[in-house]
Amino acid sequence: LPEIENENEREEIIKAIYTSSKQLVHEISSQRELRVAEDGDLEPNFNSVYSFEILKSVKELYSNHSLNKFNSLIVQISSENELFITDQTLLVRSIGNLVKNALEASSEDQKVILVSQLEQENILFHVKSETVIPEHIQDQLFKRSFSTKQKKGRGLGLYSVKLIVEQFLNGKVTFESNEQNKTTFTI
Repeated sequence: LPEIENENEREEIIKAIYTSSKQLVHEISSQRELRVAEDGDLEPNFNSVYSFEILKSVKELYSNHSLNKFNSLIVQISSENELFITDQTLLVRSIGNLVKNALEASSEDQKVILVSQLEQENILFHVKSETVIPEHIQDQLFKRSFSTKQKKGRGLGLYSVKLIVEQFLNGKVTFESNEQNKTTFTI
């Protein structure tokens, strides 16, 4: 930074460093949380939160993320802004993992849609993408260390989402993937 004389270029680099740092801290916290959750020692911090806050937090996390370079993420704010009790950090991180996976699996012309919905007494968060998960992979999605990517150290995202949502947030994670409806993950 001290060597850059152009103020606009310096501002862009500062923004990139800030965004990258936030993402790195997010990843480190996620790994730490997963280990504590697997040990059964995770203690959620339950508070009242509005569904819009959750959507806005996930949007903020991924709007400038490198995976969203084609602005594929669309966050739909519906008229239903429901107040409910959850651990906001754990829920945002879980939904964020679903968004991250959807962005990784999407091509530049495909959209990823995040929306919340009130159904009976439940708040549902849907992450919809235009890709279809092959049937032979669907049964393995929530297994620890299963990944469709070849990189080492992958395969914890969906596993951690299911673990945290179902064992610590009193929620449920489901998905549907077929040619007709494409893919939707729901918390």
